[in-house]
Formats: sequence, structure tokens, C-alpha cells
Amino acid sequence: MVQISRAAIGIVLAIGLLAGAWLISKGGNAAIAEPAPDRGVVQAGTGVLHVDVSGVRSDRGFIIGSLCKEGDVFVSGCSLHARSKAANGVVSLEFQGLAPGDYALALFHDENNDSNLDFATEGIGFSNNANLAHAAPDFDASRFKVNGETRIRVRLHYSI
Repeated sequence: MVQISRAAIGIVLAIGLLAGAWLISKGGNAAIAEPAPDRGVVQAGTGVLHVDVSGVRSDRGFIIGSLCKEGDVFVSGCSLHARSKAANGVVSLEFQGLAPGDYALALFHDENNDSNLDFATEGIGFSNNANLAHAAPDFDASRFKVNGETRIRVRLHYSI
């Protein structure tokens, strides 16, 4: 039963995160403006989201984040993406130019740098460190507010 749940989580995450990873690897994003180099995206607003990602187990590859605004389909419809070079321990991501409001974040460690989520080996995490024991968390479980400068912490979890 646990393997079926993990496979389902992997499929759901892969759909949303792969779209963001592919766009980032091509140098663009699904949002409105140009991405800051390997750090985040700019959109209409003045808010800045700083994300401290802990539990990164190696310096291989990238940490990739997909940020959904309220009203987006979480995780597959996230329109804002950022990445940062992986480093053992804690890595920071930044999203700039955010309008005030509610958001949810999904992350993964693209350890082998292939722009694909390998659920069996690569780490994943969600804002609020939402529980993914039985299924991928929904927007409400991962919801947080951005108003001006905001900092959140997310821990990555690896299945092996």
C-alpha cells in the first residue's frame, strides 16, 4: 500500500515539477517576466519570498521550486519557478516581485541534473512541511502568506 501511495505522489509531483524544471532548463519560466539567474522570477508586485531549504544531502544538481498563487492548480499549475545550485545542508531560493497574497510551494532536489523528478532517489518538500505520507498535499495544507519580505523554511525528504 505504501508503494502505491508513493508512486501516486511521484506522478502528481512529476507533472507539476517537470514543467517547471523544463522551463528553467530552457532559460525561461511560465510567469510573466525574465527569471533572475538561478535565483527566482520577477512578476508584478514588490514582495520577496526567501526560501531556506534544509536537508539537502549533496552538492550535486539543483534545488528546483515551483510556486503557486492562490487560484493556480497546485502542483501542476504553478506558474513561478526558481532554482539554485544544490549544496550539502541548507540552500536558499528567492522569488522576487510577488503580489501580496496566499501561495504554496513544492520543491525537489534534481540531484542528477536531468530536469526530471526521480521520486525513488531525489528529495522533495512542500511549504509548511506539509505531510506527504498518503498523497501529495493540497494547496491549503501548503498555504502561506506573502506580504512584503517573507521567509519560509522547507525540509527536503528523501525516500532512500
